[in-house]
Amino acid sequence: MSRNAPSSKAIKVLELNNFVILQGKPGSGKSISCYQIAFHFLKHGYEVLRFKTNDFTDIDNFSLPSNPKAIYIIDDGHILPSSILQILQEKSSNYQKIILTVTEDIEVDSATVSISNNENIACISEFYRKNEKTVSHIISKIDGDLGNYFLQESFDQRIDAASKEDNLWTFNYVIRGGWKTTKDNYFKSKDLDNSQRLIFLLALKQIITKDNTVNENWLIQNVKEYFSEDEEWLNKNLKALRKKRLIDGFFLRMIHYEAAKRQLKFIFDNDTENRKKYEQIVHNEMISLNNPLLGKVWFMNTIFTSELHFRMPYIISKDEVYHIIEESLSSEEKTLTTHALYFANTFTKFSKTEYFDIYHFSSTIHKEIENVNSITAYSLGTIINDMYNSDRIKAKDFGNNLNITEIANRFSNLKKEDLYHWSYFISRLGLLLSIERAKEFFKLLDKNQIETELLLLENNQLDFEDLVDFIGNIFNYDRLYGIKLFHVMSDNFRNAFKQHSINAWHMLDFKFLAIVMGFNSLSEKRDYIKKDQRVIGEKIISFIEPKQLAEELVTVPFRSWHNLSSFYKILRKFDSGKYSELIKAIDLTRIKTKFDEHNVWASFHSEILEFLFLYLDKKHVRIIDNFLYSNKEKFEKINLYQFAFSPSLVKYYIENDFDIPMHRDSYSKDRLEWQALHILIFHLINEDPNSLRLFLLKKSTIIAEAISNFEEIDLANINAILPEIADFDREISQQIIDKVTHTILYDKVGRACDSRVRSSKYAAETKQKITLLYKHLNIDTVLDSL
Repeated sequence: MSRNAPSSKAIKVLELNNFVILQGKPGSGKSISCYQIAFHFLKHGYEVLRFKTNDFTDIDNFSLPSNPKAIYIIDDGHILPSSILQILQEKSSNYQKIILTVTEDIEVDSATVSISNNENIACISEFYRKNEKTVSHIISKIDGDLGNYFLQESFDQRIDAASKEDNLWTFNYVIRGGWKTTKDNYFKSKDLDNSQRLIFLLALKQIITKDNTVNENWLIQNVKEYFSEDEEWLNKNLKALRKKRLIDGFFLRMIHYEAAKRQLKFIFDNDTENRKKYEQIVHNEMISLNNPLLGKVWFMNTIFTSELHFRMPYIISKDEVYHIIEESLSSEEKTLTTHALYFANTFTKFSKTEYFDIYHFSSTIHKEIENVNSITAYSLGTIINDMYNSDRIKAKDFGNNLNITEIANRFSNLKKEDLYHWSYFISRLGLLLSIERAKEFFKLLDKNQIETELLLLENNQLDFEDLVDFIGNIFNYDRLYGIKLFHVMSDNFRNAFKQHSINAWHMLDFKFLAIVMGFNSLSEKRDYIKKDQRVIGEKIISFIEPKQLAEELVTVPFRSWHNLSSFYKILRKFDSGKYSELIKAIDLTRIKTKFDEHNVWASFHSEILEFLFLYLDKKHVRIIDNFLYSNKEKFEKINLYQFAFSPSLVKYYIENDFDIPMHRDSYSKDRLEWQALHILIFHLINEDPNSLRLFLLKKSTIIAEAISNFEEIDLANINAILPEIADFDREISQQIIDKVTHTILYDKVGRACDSRVRSSKYAAETKQKITLLYKHLNIDTVLDSL
């Protein structure tokens, strides 16, 4: 408990005066402060008793219970007459301490501790952070989205979000992810005289006014107009919803914006009886000038993928949508222009151009692109992307008519604060330009001016992330200048890796790794790196300190281990010596403690598998083999990757006739873990060929079935594995080939090579892979007929 917390102050008052008043608004934390105070005295031998105000009606015969040592909590003391309050104060003593909570000023001369919402939230946040392990364990049982892994929300992120709330009710609502109870809350509200209709109105208006409180007159009007309910019904059900904690306790709004989003979609999807009325309400709010345009963008983004989204073409007409956009685009205010572009973007998600055609606004967009500035740059980037996706031929024609000189002049005047917006704009602009026009545009840029501005970037994570994105986009225009720009800004890279190498690595996004460094994980030629890419890669690897990286692996949350396998691969490729230093520097005892503390063995999330890839090297596999094998009894959920990195574990399971899982999960019986199988073979061929032979014999049928039911994404691994098995043991290889079901295989091949549902280029590449597969399976069938 913080020394400055209201509860700490109240404890000091009680130790001196025996009577304290806690004053604060509803939801400010008076009750939780009472519990903290009571717990302190409970530990010192006091009994804790709680009273209601109606326990003090008889003034003449009033007395406190004859407990030898007690602390009394009395809520809503402002309701009591001053005479009762005076008696309570007089009866308090060293062994009869009294806590009185009030929301209003009272006429009692006593020490008062004022409770501020912000102060109490800050104190509780601090307490939660200090007790993260205990608190996060409790919350994660309520909300599975909170955790230490990549796709989960971190404890600190949840605390930060909750700390922005203005009272403890909503603070705790956010902490526990209260919006996850959408379905239960819907049925609770429906049982309250069909109050789900009221929640729909509140949620819709809260979203479309950018998370603002709902106007009472608007609510009364809509309840009456659409549901024929009067003000008495409204007040009665608002009170009932608040009592059930289904809406905010003080204002006309949902408890949290996230709750508003979920309830809006769920009610529309499930309350079919009132759907037509909901559609009418949505229509009126979309065309209303009282709602901000950005609020309508929020609404459209909220309903994406819901049934309500698919109904929008029937709710609001094309002409009405066009009118809203045209009115806003005609404004001289660039912020409103930006909002209009975002609004247009939400309607491009409807595939039918008969309903919405982005090229309807081409003349206005043309003008805005030529007059692009820091305010409009990002939103114009989204619209350019929409134009290209809508009609690529039209997009190129549109780009041919742009004044690229004017655009280049404006781009050259970018400021570092807006680098991300300009970076996105230039990446999308390239979609409109031919190769020749793109080169011409790039020559027009004032590169000295741009570099001068880039050199003002600070050594922080946000600026570094923007710089990485910018360099990646520059490479798409001019490779040589991109290389030069990287070297000009190399100190920023050095400082980022010095500050935190794992965080810095995560800032190097897919585009940077693929285009700048040459590691395109989606390309068949991903191991081919050009000379200039190698220079950049080696430079970046030179910034990494193995001991620092080893320490970070222990201290960072597991989510930061995500996608580190590519990091290990690049480190191993560019500097094998530094890679070996990293292996030696890692303290597996501390890693084991980290695993034990977070019960990693129970689930073995994908981030943990990423760590195993650090040892994808025959020279070091015995280290991770020993680590996994020595902890095998802790495994609750096993997968093929654990065996791939532990030959000893494979041998142990085979000797004890335990089953080794081959598939991703129980729901994907045909989807074998081909990459894990490939790694397992890679390690066991030299480490334990006998166990490998027994394993393949036992799993030959499963492998054959998986080949018959192949997925296109796995063809590269299958084509790598089959010749390895053949070289290792011809007899086992032939067993697998003989068990392949050709009728199933041919059906999969026919679908994989169908150019009617795939691009001709993709179908041709797939056909090449299948031709190779047929060769490995000794199949002579010609693919040209497919």
